[in-house]
Amino acid sequence: MALYQSRRRILAAVLAGLLAVSLAACGRESKTDPGENPAGEEPVGVAVQASVVTAQSIATDNKVSGRVVPEEEATIMVGVAAKCIATYVEAGDTVRRGEVLCRLDLDSTLSSYNAAKIGYDSAVQSFNDQRELFDKQIAVARENVAVAEGQIASVQEQIDLAERQIPVTEQQIAVSEGNLPLIENQISMTQTQLDQLDPQVELTERQVALAQKNVTDTQALFAAGAASQKELDQARIAADQAKIQLDQLKSSRDQLEYTISQLKQSLESTQAQLDQSRFSVEQMRVQINQSRFQLTQLVLNRDNAELQVRQLESTRNSTLAQLEAGIENAKSGVQQLDGVLSDVDDQGNVIAPIGGLLASFNAIENSYISNAAPLAVINGMDRMKLTTSVSEALVPKLSAGDRADVYIASVDRSLTAEIRSIEKSANVQTRLYTVTLSLPEGMEDLMAGMFADVTFHTDRVDSAIVVPSEAVLTSGTAQYVYTVENGTAKYVPVTTGLTGSGVTEILSGLTGGELLITVGQSYVTDGAPVRLVGGTA
Repeated sequence: MALYQSRRRILAAVLAGLLAVSLAACGRESKTDPGENPAGEEPVGVAVQASVVTAQSIATDNKVSGRVVPEEEATIMVGVAAKCIATYVEAGDTVRRGEVLCRLDLDSTLSSYNAAKIGYDSAVQSFNDQRELFDKQIAVARENVAVAEGQIASVQEQIDLAERQIPVTEQQIAVSEGNLPLIENQISMTQTQLDQLDPQVELTERQVALAQKNVTDTQALFAAGAASQKELDQARIAADQAKIQLDQLKSSRDQLEYTISQLKQSLESTQAQLDQSRFSVEQMRVQINQSRFQLTQLVLNRDNAELQVRQLESTRNSTLAQLEAGIENAKSGVQQLDGVLSDVDDQGNVIAPIGGLLASFNAIENSYISNAAPLAVINGMDRMKLTTSVSEALVPKLSAGDRADVYIASVDRSLTAEIRSIEKSANVQTRLYTVTLSLPEGMEDLMAGMFADVTFHTDRVDSAIVVPSEAVLTSGTAQYVYTVENGTAKYVPVTTGLTGSGVTEILSGLTGGELLITVGQSYVTDGAPVRLVGGTA
């Protein structure tokens, strides 16, 4: 496609030159050959071609060289000089994946590899065992820390509870101590009331006895007719009243005695409660002291457990670091031998890692192979890809998934490829970045090593004012074009932007819709008459 466009641009330039020469010649001939113009009139204006300026998309073309390479390629290296015992293929053969290419005498190397592999496996197993043991020990130590933390919290809670309870109990003690004198005073007052009531009871008992004797005497007098019924009734009433008063006094005395008994019990209970509260306070203080001592021990245990965790972790890290160093040493030996034997089985047979064309094969039976050059190179034949190198100025403008135009001259094939990957670091020698492109399927005629022209389209601008690049003229640092207005050429200075695919972006000077001279613009001046011929848009 790129070659085709290039050819079009060259052809257009040639045709434009021929047309201009032809037009000029025609002008000269018209003066000398009146037969060509029956009316005898000379054509007016320079013959030009023009097209309408439009907006379209444009992108910068960046052309680089690329190379077709196999999608899958395998280089077989054997890192030791070894004798080739037998060969089974030749360069140019098509081989299958897993096919034996040749056999090498690698007995000593294979023995070293097996020993290195055993050492590596042993180092890994030792590392895993030690790590598991340390992890268990650290888990137990951390659990001990957690248990100690729980015990500390529990004992501290007990101390806090006792410290909160002591003021409450001391307040109860103060209340009880204040109640004791009150109860004792009540007992004393009640006892005084009781002592004062006893003489009244005795006096009332005598009064009851006298009243009863008076009833008896009055009954005798009533029987003898010496006393009236009324006197007898009055005597009886007086006796009853005396008995009632006596019963009330005795009831009051019993009540006072009961009250004294209750007060004495309350006094004893208060005293007992006071003694118990005082004992409780002392017990709580003793408990607080014991708990504080226990707390100190628990904090010490916790600190020891945390120290044990740190020691175990430190020992674990240092021990595992040493074991890891041993693993890395063993791994290095294994990897080195892996590189040597990556495509060699335990019998010394060199195995094809992929199927494809055996591009090179450097093994000769009964001769030693070189450890500095590839033993074999296999090119996969199923798919091809394209690789190219771009500068640091271009690489930021490219992204995976972008498309590029590709032309492969050896098969005269134009196609579109897609960027698959872009390397993040430049080649140390060329300072260029490798870009890999995927080729479409069905490219059976492509072969590894073919060269290709790759065109990346960057800095794309949509709806830009675009004109053919040959329409833009230059004088010193100024750029300009000619348009057609009212049959005359108009000089229009312009500012250009991107250039690609034979067209140029116009940043200023044209807005679209103008009739732009595209052929013959080099033969006109500002204000000169022009006439449109052929190809007018």
